[in-house]
Formats: sequence, C-alpha cells, structure tokens
Amino acid sequence: MFKMVGVFICLLVCCWGEIKECTSLHPLLDEKEAVFVFDLDNTLIRPVQPLGSDEWFCAYYSRALANAVDKEDCRHRCVALWRALHTLTPVQTVEKDTSQIIRHLQEKAPVIALTRRGTDSLDITQWEVRSVDLDFTRNPLSRNNFALCKMSPAEYCNGIIFTDNQHKGEVLLNFLEQIAHKPKRIIFVDDSLKHVESVSIVEKEGIEYVGIRYSGADHFVQTFDAEKCDKKLERLLQILQAEE
Repeated sequence: MFKMVGVFICLLVCCWGEIKECTSLHPLLDEKEAVFVFDLDNTLIRPVQPLGSDEWFCAYYSRALANAVDKEDCRHRCVALWRALHTLTPVQTVEKDTSQIIRHLQEKAPVIALTRRGTDSLDITQWEVRSVDLDFTRNPLSRNNFALCKMSPAEYCNGIIFTDNQHKGEVLLNFLEQIAHKPKRIIFVDDSLKHVESVSIVEKEGIEYVGIRYSGADHFVQTFDAEKCDKKLERLLQILQAEE
C-alpha cells in the first residue's frame, strides 16, 4: 500500500510539477525569483457578504443550469445577476494584509492576475481591485491591453487576464506567446485545485512551475448556506422592485 501511495505522489509531481497547499499568502514573500500569478475570487478578494460570492455563484448557477432549456442564456442571466450584486456589494481582501503582500511581491518580481471572470465583468473587476488597494499595473508582464487572439473572448487588461471561464493554463500560454516572453519560473496561486493543475501545462514549454492551492477562504465555502442566501436575494429583489 505504501508503495502505491509513493507512486501516486510521484505521478502528481510528474504531471503537475510542484503543487503545495497553503492557508496564507505570507510564505510567498520567501519565494525566490519568479513570475507570480494570482486568481482573484476566494484567493485575493471576496464580497463582504456570502450573497454574490464565488461559492454562491457556483451553487446558484448549478441549480439554474439543471432546469435550463437554453444553457447559454442561463449562463448570461446568472452572470448578469452576479454583476448586479457586485455593484451593490463591496469586496474585501481574503486576508487583512493581502494588498501589502502583493505590493511587496511587486517590488521584486512581475505580478499578474488570472481570473475565470469574463470581459463582461471587466469594469466591475477593475473597480473592485482598486477599492482594496490592489494594483496589477505596478509591475506587470505587459503594460499594453489586448485581446488574446487564440483564446477569444479572453482579454488582458491592466495586469489582469480575463479567461471567460476557459482553460486557465492554455489562456496563460497564449498570453505569454503574444507578449513573446518565456519566464524561467511561474508561481500560480488559486483556491481551485483544478485550476492549479491546469496551469501546470506551462511546464511543456520548459517553464519551472509551482502551483499553490490556496485554502485561506475554505471556511467561507464550508459554512456557506444557500438557503439563507436565497432568502436574502428574494428580499433584495423585492426591495428593488418596490423602488421602481
């Protein structure tokens, strides 16, 4: 049995490079030279309330999709509701000193964000990161804004790559190809193990990869109450309709 466990761990390392789990961003300050890439939701930022959070959207969208006839229309409606909630609800950093940590990293290395958000959320995203003193234009890999031609409708804007829910690893590679840059080492931090594993694709291009599954927001996900959020959303919609 122990041999099988050892083989499994080796396979993980071979397939996905070095993958760690960490509850805080502080250990990153001790990392050697690299390009730092961060997810946004439940990694750097989250709403001050559960309604509108990443865990809320996943639960709400899954239920809506199960009863949807037109899946694309369902997605657009759910994203539109998410955007509306984010115009009403401020965000906070996951850790109290998240913005300070990012700023320290930017003093020694390039730092960009890689989010599954789409370009239809570009404006609200830019406003949200600025509201918590996160600025990905301080030391980005590129100061130009552009569409990622091979991964449309993905787009790079002000240091943030908007993947529009596409494969994060493939989108990141397309971005690096367009700016003609091959970093020696990439450290990617995301609360989703799926996305951490997906970005390991950069190793195929000879880039050293360290993936970090960030668990600092796990307690929010574990204590999420969908029923309470449904009631809160219902009350909110009633208030908004009464004001019309």
